[in-house]
Amino acid sequence: MMNAFKQVRQAMYGFVKRRGEPLQVSGLSDEILDGVRLMQQVGFASDLPVDTQVVMLPIGGRATNMVIIASGDAPVAVKAGEGETVIYDQFGHEIRLGKDGIKMIGNVDIDGNVTATGQVSDIQGSLAEMRQIYNTHAHPSDGAPPTNTMS
Repeated sequence: MMNAFKQVRQAMYGFVKRRGEPLQVSGLSDEILDGVRLMQQVGFASDLPVDTQVVMLPIGGRATNMVIIASGDAPVAVKAGEGETVIYDQFGHEIRLGKDGIKMIGNVDIDGNVTATGQVSDIQGSLAEMRQIYNTHAHPSDGAPPTNTMS
């Protein structure tokens, strides 16, 4: 069996010139490479913006069989702090995993249930505070608190 490591020559830098599948990349000396495939980890998918710097490997040692194995220095870049992981896009959204928890920037749409073991709050206060106010309020007409309380 042939050693797979003998099948790859040195890596090359390039810049994405045309999006889509496959990509077009400018390589060394502005050489245009068509049909470049993007290899990504299972569970992650991204569409590289034009002018993103990429690292490519020629599979089988042939420049006509390039695959992108890494990317960086995109037109929009977010810096991670020590020990952090950041998922971000070119539109300013990000999910930042840090030592104090998870911080998200951008609108969030959830297709499913949300369960929390701690407090849920917004700019006005917590859900627990809202429940307390509702459960103790009364109407001027009868002065009685609600018969159906929030729990």
